[in-house]
Amino acid sequence: ENLAVLTREMLTPIARELGARIEVIEMPPGPPVLQTMVAEVYGPDDTTRRQVAADLRALFERAEITVDADSYMQDPYTSWRFVVDREKASRRGVSVETINRQLEMAMGGFVLGDVKSDRAVEPMFIYLQMPLALRGQFGRLGQLPVPSTTGAMIPLTELGHFEQFRIDDPVFHKDLRAVEYVTGEVTGKLGAPIYGIFEMEDLLDDYVAPDGVRVETNYTGPPEDSLQSALEWTGEWTVTYETFRDMGLAFAVALVLIYILVVWEFGNFTIPAIVMVPIPLTLIGIVPGHWLFGASFTATSMIGFIALAGIIVRNSILLVDFSLHAVQSGMRVQDAVIHSCQARTRPIIITALALIVGSSVILSDPIFQGMAISLMFGGLVSTLLTLVVIPLGCVSFRDSVIAACPGPVPESALGRGGVYGGPTDETVSPENSGAARGGAGGGIARSFAALAGGVSSVLGRAAKGLGGLAQGGAGAKDAPRAEAPTPTPQTVAPLVEPATDIPAPAKPAAKPKPAAKPKPAAKPKPAAKPEPAAKPKPKPKAKPKRARKPAPAKTNAKTAAGQPALKDGLRGIRLKGVEDKKDE
Repeated sequence: ENLAVLTREMLTPIARELGARIEVIEMPPGPPVLQTMVAEVYGPDDTTRRQVAADLRALFERAEITVDADSYMQDPYTSWRFVVDREKASRRGVSVETINRQLEMAMGGFVLGDVKSDRAVEPMFIYLQMPLALRGQFGRLGQLPVPSTTGAMIPLTELGHFEQFRIDDPVFHKDLRAVEYVTGEVTGKLGAPIYGIFEMEDLLDDYVAPDGVRVETNYTGPPEDSLQSALEWTGEWTVTYETFRDMGLAFAVALVLIYILVVWEFGNFTIPAIVMVPIPLTLIGIVPGHWLFGASFTATSMIGFIALAGIIVRNSILLVDFSLHAVQSGMRVQDAVIHSCQARTRPIIITALALIVGSSVILSDPIFQGMAISLMFGGLVSTLLTLVVIPLGCVSFRDSVIAACPGPVPESALGRGGVYGGPTDETVSPENSGAARGGAGGGIARSFAALAGGVSSVLGRAAKGLGGLAQGGAGAKDAPRAEAPTPTPQTVAPLVEPATDIPAPAKPAAKPKPAAKPKPAAKPKPAAKPEPAAKPKPKPKAKPKRARKPAPAKTNAKTAAGQPALKDGLRGIRLKGVEDKKDE
């Protein structure tokens, strides 16, 4: 491109001095086109169509960024031809074919043969023609001998005459419709053909065609009919439009397929959206990268953009999948995403660096430079943003993350918050799932609020938990003491069962207030008065054992007195000796 600009600047002044017109053609890297800017002119008749083409060429010359304006219309010029007198030729025995062959030999269009060489790929033809100085002298051409059927040589002037005529204008057709072509090149910083087209559109606003209408312009196809003047912009613009149109459709199909595959993998419709969010963020690096290198966004740049989508989605899937496994192991969502970023950041960055280094090899290539810029800058920026966007998306839609886990999720992972958000007692249940989903929309704000109040929440709940544990430990110590003494084998077996059953239903013991009520029952001292009842010994001493059971009576009395503490589904033991002493 720079070489074309220098050549044009050197040759254009010389051509203007000599009254000539030059064009510097740049061969496009893609499909062949007539030129960078091409206007195909349609009209109701040849005269109107050619006039519109001539006026359009003048507008091309007036444009600032359009140079080398030209058209495919011929300038009018005359030529010479030999008219055969068929009557004379037939009388002389000379055919028209013989006359044409003699003139062709003299003018240099007749091939006598060829010369073959061992090293030559194609043969070298032998032409017979008159010197250039003699070909323009009709007196000398008139003496050209023409053989007749009788073998006589007849001068050419006796068989006809030379006459001058005007060459007909060529008629070009496209799709069986007559058309005229006007071409031009675009130069300057805005070298894309679309900018030259926009400038020409402004100049055409004040132009009226010979048939009295404003010229209709079309970008994506020819006009519907040729009943009035119209034109279609083609050239590199058509190639650009069709390329980006087809690649855009392919990109859309690729996004749909990626979404379907991720839905198939995670069994969720929200997680794929979170995974694919970083794809458009690659433009944040691609556009400034092209500006920094002064490169145009070409078809290869679009290819790099599409290829980068798959790389970024892979990084997102790694983070999300790692987070899901952490949540399934019992870690809360915020802790899981932070842990996934800590574990996967190094391999993700190493992959991005490998992509950047590999793309730098084609950075100097004029065709694939756009692809290199897209992969390098887009991959760098999107990789860094992925480490921020994916965690925020997972925290914002924590319910979807929990639902996407492949197996059962422990209750410890269902609470909101985490290391930075503070633990809570909330869990995902049918009653509060609607509220949880309603809060998912503001999940980012919730996350920042949790970060701000996390320390106070952790300290408050930790203090409350420690206090509950201390009170529960004190209640647990009091409960076993009321049932510890079991001196006789008769009472040991029954009393052990309540002692072993107390810890299971003794959860209310964590509440200190109900556990403190046994204090009135701790006054069983009046029950110790049966000792004097043993003093009257008028009864026969045949049963000394029953008189020796005041201690069991005390124990049973204490047990009966402490019986209100065993009301939670526990069964007591009725001792016969105690009841007898009460009757006495």
